[in-house]
Amino acid sequence: MAGSYPYNPISLPQMTGGPKRPFQVITCDECGAMGRKIAHKSRLPPEAIEKFFREEGWRITRPEQGVCPACVKKEQEERRQKRASKQKESEVIMSKTFEPAKAPQPEKSPAVKATIAELYMMLDEYFDRVAKRYKPGWSDEIIAEKTGLSPEFIATRREQDFGKIEDDSIEKVLGDRLVKICDGIEKLMSEAGEIRKLLDGAKSKLAETEITICALRLAAQTAREAIRARNAK
Repeated sequence: MAGSYPYNPISLPQMTGGPKRPFQVITCDECGAMGRKIAHKSRLPPEAIEKFFREEGWRITRPEQGVCPACVKKEQEERRQKRASKQKESEVIMSKTFEPAKAPQPEKSPAVKATIAELYMMLDEYFDRVAKRYKPGWSDEIIAEKTGLSPEFIATRREQDFGKIEDDSIEKVLGDRLVKICDGIEKLMSEAGEIRKLLDGAKSKLAETEITICALRLAAQTAREAIRARNAK
């Protein structure tokens, strides 16, 4: 802009309409947005004008130029995300660096190995992998009695390597269906309650409207009677 004064006023339309007025402006380096301040008749020092824009959230880079509040906020958010990302990376590195070493597992004795081998032979023979259940007369407890292992240990190994037991009895099927039906009923009751609330609110609003209409009709009738009485005189 011409002249040594860096904030020469520019005639611009007012934000609320009306005739143009002189404004001192600043332009965003990032997005081109314009900030404006109504110019005084007497020239204010550039420092005072820049103080005004700073209080509005601008970061001044040079006379009549800066970074608008929206871009300042965007930069701050990007810096915050970068710090959070670096912090997360540091935590991952620290966790890997100081991860405690796993204690060596004691080697199983030949007797234990033989018992576990016997367990797997029994599971392979008496557990039906397709039907996901034991053959009649067999269970985790029965195998525990024969091997000396705990039922919990047997159940864990069976679930890991052969699969979980699936109960496909009629009671189980009907029970699952009943649970789904009850859930559906509860959902419908909840929706019905919400609809009932809406209807109650509509009824209340309708009653208020009817009272207002009656009051207006009464007022209109009173006004007509007053006009008639005045005209009769």
